[in-house]
Amino acid sequence: MNKVKTFFLALSMVPWCLFGQSNFYMSNQTVDECEGFFFDSDNGITPLDYGHSEDLTFSICPLGADSITIVFNDFCTEINNDVLRFFDGPDTFSSPIGLNFSGQIQIPPITATSGCLTIHFRSDASVSCTGWSAQWEAVIDEPSDGILTSVSNPLCQSNLARFTIDQAIDCAALDTAIGQVFGPSGQINVVQVNSLNCQGGATQEIEVVLSQNFNTNGQYTISLTTEVEDACGQRWPINFFGGFEINDCPLDVILYNNLDTVCRGQTIGLYADALNASGPVNYTWDPPLPNSPGDHFLTADSSRWYTVTVSDGIAPPGTDSVFVFVIDTFSMPQPFALCQSSSDTFLIAQPPGGYWEGPGVNSIGRLRPWNAPPGDHWIRYYAQGCADSFLITINPMTIWSWDGYLFCQGSNTVIDLLSSPAGGVFSGAGITDPIQGLWDPSLAGPGNHVITYSTGLCPDDYITMTVENPTVQLADTLCVNDERHTLDVSPRGGEFYGNGITNWYWGWFDPSITGPGVHEVYYQTGDCIDTITILVQDVEAGPDQIYCPSQPNQLLVGVPSNGLWDGPGILSDSGLFDPGFSNGADSLAKITYTANGCVDTANVLVAYTRVTQDTLTFCGYDALYDLNFDNTRRFPGPGGLWSGPGLLQNSEDGLLDLQALNPGYHNLVFTNNTCSDTMTLYREEEFVLSDTTFCALSSSGILNDNLPPGYWAGMGILNPTTGL
Repeated sequence: MNKVKTFFLALSMVPWCLFGQSNFYMSNQTVDECEGFFFDSDNGITPLDYGHSEDLTFSICPLGADSITIVFNDFCTEINNDVLRFFDGPDTFSSPIGLNFSGQIQIPPITATSGCLTIHFRSDASVSCTGWSAQWEAVIDEPSDGILTSVSNPLCQSNLARFTIDQAIDCAALDTAIGQVFGPSGQINVVQVNSLNCQGGATQEIEVVLSQNFNTNGQYTISLTTEVEDACGQRWPINFFGGFEINDCPLDVILYNNLDTVCRGQTIGLYADALNASGPVNYTWDPPLPNSPGDHFLTADSSRWYTVTVSDGIAPPGTDSVFVFVIDTFSMPQPFALCQSSSDTFLIAQPPGGYWEGPGVNSIGRLRPWNAPPGDHWIRYYAQGCADSFLITINPMTIWSWDGYLFCQGSNTVIDLLSSPAGGVFSGAGITDPIQGLWDPSLAGPGNHVITYSTGLCPDDYITMTVENPTVQLADTLCVNDERHTLDVSPRGGEFYGNGITNWYWGWFDPSITGPGVHEVYYQTGDCIDTITILVQDVEAGPDQIYCPSQPNQLLVGVPSNGLWDGPGILSDSGLFDPGFSNGADSLAKITYTANGCVDTANVLVAYTRVTQDTLTFCGYDALYDLNFDNTRRFPGPGGLWSGPGLLQNSEDGLLDLQALNPGYHNLVFTNNTCSDTMTLYREEEFVLSDTTFCALSSSGILNDNLPPGYWAGMGILNPTTGL
């Protein structure tokens, strides 16, 4: 047995050397180590045996242990007489664990969960043995997060806060904590944590120093993080959470106004925004307004401060003010009256630099009475964003204007010179009733006559009456193909009308609208009307012609018949034309026809008829085909007739019935202007394909070998020419 004990001791030194665990021997004591080697007392008469008559209690109580487990490497005692017992607690009064162990057995692992493991050994006075060797290890509870409670609400404009913790924490760990505060001001960093009232190296009180002062009321939260070391030397992260309130910061209020510079009598709007109140807010306004944030609307009569004070019954009140400037320095003209015939007046107001609006007045204040209707008018002046107005009265003083109107000397019309206001007197040449304002142009005679109207209330008004017979051209001769013609009159300004007139003011006459013949148009100015007679001569060279160079000479016909012809190919001025003048070459001749001083032009095309498309090829199944300019490229055109087999009709565009043609070649003839050209048609033989069935393993074969020449296409075709 001694050899066994010695051998165990040699082995047991390995973990001690490796892990630094202490050796403990059975004795009456309590230890708080988290791990260690545990042996019997070694106090026996025989070396390395336990002693006789031992009654020893050994307790293991690490701080914060969640469990303690002891594992035995070997065990030997006198059976039934030398007994080892275990208890889940700090003494032998605690709950026993397992049996009473004795003899030479293998004790199973023993675990205590109360935070202490107690071991009791009792031996008798006789036989002993080598005892035991074992090793224990404690599992420590992971520390729980802590709760921070504010000692008192921190002060506004301070960066310190004091808290208590719901558990004692190592002071050194607290002094290295980091964290943040969150609240109405956003995130505030923790720059330092100071442990307070440390006892035995631990405390439940701290002071937190922040990176900035508190400046806003409201609810805040704090979180701290650090590491603590348990009784076994293991380091654990631990968090602390808490909340607190700031309620001694003066309330922050912002007073908004929609306008800071207004006109007298203009409405302004006020609104107050309390930013950090902790409860219901009261609003006290100067000048007095309802107890609410607004919007409040009021009339601004003078420049002044507007103030609001807000309170919530908790924090100190907050105040804000805005100044509204009222523009009240307008100096306007006094109301006045003037006549429409009065001269221009310049309006002046203060402050300078503004602009004017109203009847008869421009932006710089120039009032033109004649440009405003009679009556009362408010004239407004705008400056510095404000406006004021005053009243003017425009008294009428006008004669109906006849400017630009021409009266004929021989007119029998007596003119009523309308005027305003009534009661004035007319004077001047041609006045037959100075009170009624009647004027006779035949009495006034030719010339420009100034008529005066006087009332004695306003300046005299004047108009000019013109008596003159207009000068017009009495007759004109034009060709029917002339461009528009401008009729000559003086003075201009009247109205032209009649057949062929396209512009009433300028007197534009278009002979192409009237056609040949004698036409009358009229010119009226004032009460004078004159007639202009226009002869439109007819000339017509006829339509453009197309001739074949081989045609005989052609006699051209013009209108009227007494005209003369001229141009390439013309053999005589009577209109005899030679189509062969260009020796068979294509040629476009521009010829003229002159009659009664008028000239018309016609184009004569000389060209052989030809079809530039040599051959058209059709399949046997084609049916109808329309021969047109695009697919035959025939020349010249229009006109001409087709002839030959298969045609359904002879027309400018021949319609072919291809099914009426036998397979093979056919000739079609196109004739125009006595010349002709030939085009060839080729119609393929019609063939019918029959379906053929093959087996998948059949050899290759020829498809329909009795067909006309062609080519094959499709899946499986090996030779497109033979159809293999």
